[in-house]
Amino acid sequence: MAPWNDTEDRQLLLSVISVAQVNPNWEEVSKQMGKTKEAVRQRFAKLKKEAGEITTTAAAEDGASPVSTPAPRKRKTKAKAKKAASDDEDEDEGTPLTKKSKQPKKIVKTEDEDEDEA
Repeated sequence: MAPWNDTEDRQLLLSVISVAQVNPNWEEVSKQMGKTKEAVRQRFAKLKKEAGEITTTAAAEDGASPVSTPAPRKRKTKAKAKKAASDDEDEDEGTPLTKKSKQPKKIVKTEDEDEDEA
């Protein structure tokens, strides 16, 4: 077997951290590194993402199918939930299909009405 390289070392460490679901104390890590807490956290996230891409690429090269995480399910909005609930009920009950105009109706006189008044 070939000796380990830097990429494999990094991938091993990140895989172990990922599997163990380690939540580092970023304050302590930042003190050891001489960097800000946020800088250390963001750099770690970037390295972890890159290691995942390397793992996926390596698996594809070996002929194995890459591991994918399922997409989170989206919640229905209130409007969609109301629409789904109203679809179950009879649509003719109580709600008009179109909005009513708030403008008063115009009265149109016909010729017959004009003649009656004269």
